[in-house]
Amino acid sequence: MEENKNVGKYLTSLMLLVASLLLIYIINYGLKFFISNYFPTYSSFIVIASQISTTIIIAVFCYLFYKILLSIFVPYTIQTKGREDGEITKLVLRILLFSAIIIATLTIFGISLSGALAGGAVGGIVLGLAVQSVATSILSGFFLSSSKTLLPGDVVVLYSWMLGNSLLCKITRVNLLYTEVLTQNGYSVRISNSILSNSSTFTHVHSKTNGLSSQTFPVTINSDVPVDKLLRKTQVILKGELAKKNFKQPEIYFSSKTGGTNIFTVKIYFNEIDQVNDIQNIVNSCFDQAYWESKK
Repeated sequence: MEENKNVGKYLTSLMLLVASLLLIYIINYGLKFFISNYFPTYSSFIVIASQISTTIIIAVFCYLFYKILLSIFVPYTIQTKGREDGEITKLVLRILLFSAIIIATLTIFGISLSGALAGGAVGGIVLGLAVQSVATSILSGFFLSSSKTLLPGDVVVLYSWMLGNSLLCKITRVNLLYTEVLTQNGYSVRISNSILSNSSTFTHVHSKTNGLSSQTFPVTINSDVPVDKLLRKTQVILKGELAKKNFKQPEIYFSSKTGGTNIFTVKIYFNEIDQVNDIQNIVNSCFDQAYWESKK
């Protein structure tokens, strides 16, 4: 039954592909007929119009063919190889799609990339840098996925001098030119693949053992209360507060003493990245409550 549904879906996609090509061809022919018969003074634009319409035809054909391949190979790869290889297959097909459209467009308009690069010093340099930048991002995205360094669903701490502070985020999409991530504050951020590949390091914080992700952060408290007493009270208060939301109890370490303050390192556990701020708020509030109770 499932196979019949898949066959029907593929036939529907193929019919849509043929119908779209036929429609665009009719529009292309009608456009040339209309210009040559009713606006002969603009007949010189027929060639340009034909090139544009042909490019559109090829682009639509490539896109629909890409969607058919996507519906066939990605589910098969996920089923046989796993989600990671499915994402790699999707990225490879996307690269082939855009490569085919670009090559076809250059061919239709009679543009030689090597000729454009060699045609002029300034134009060649500008075009060369643009192509190099795009190619670097595309290759970086491919290598990030194919090496399984970053895949949708991964939770990582991203370190890069180009991005400033470290960033706890969840990978939502690895595209041709950029990678889209979701931060703990709920922001969707797009980062160039070339930055991720060449100027960044990652720490994967998701554990396959318990299925949870983790994150550490410091808590600074005045040192005018005993550390052991403060820790005991904090753990008791935390256990009750976190249990209300089914959060796992964090690990707390007494890291160091600096002047008149004690610094604790807290390691929290979470299922989804949007839980991090909530857990941090609970931890800080419990530390504050335990501190004032310890001073009594």
